Amino acid sequence: MKKLISLICMFTFMSFFIVGCENIGQKESIPLSDARTEELYSLSCEFTENLNNNNIDLAMKMMDENMKKVMDGKLEDTWKQLILSMGSFIKTEGYVGMSSDNYEVLEMTLIFEKGNMVQRAVFNKDNLITGLWYRNGEVKN
Repeated sequence: MKKLISLICMFTFMSFFIVGCENIGQKESIPLSDARTEELYSLSCEFTENLNNNNIDLAMKMMDENMKKVMDGKLEDTWKQLILSMGSFIKTEGYVGMSSDNYEVLEMTLIFEKGNMVQRAVFNKDNLITGLWYRNGEVKN
């Protein structure tokens, strides 16, 4: 039953978060500079903390217009589903930044009570999130 709930949650996350990122991952990714990776890591941590602290309006302000339209009224429920499946959020760990086409991507490990997830946030040139999804696992640096 636990695996079934996890699979349902993962399918829900994937259907909501693959927005504006169709080309990410189809072309070769190029590592970002350490400074840019740190900047995107900071933004990703801020976004995750906003979700975890139920500051949904602040998290929404970190998204581009496409993501806002798709996630309007759904972002809070999505985070709650993740917490329900994985337990309380504890902290972030490993992360890596890459570039593909006109987007920059930050993947980071989210540590929960019951396991780890990778959060992949895709940023546009204005540092707004234009794509977001989660998968089981952790980032290997």
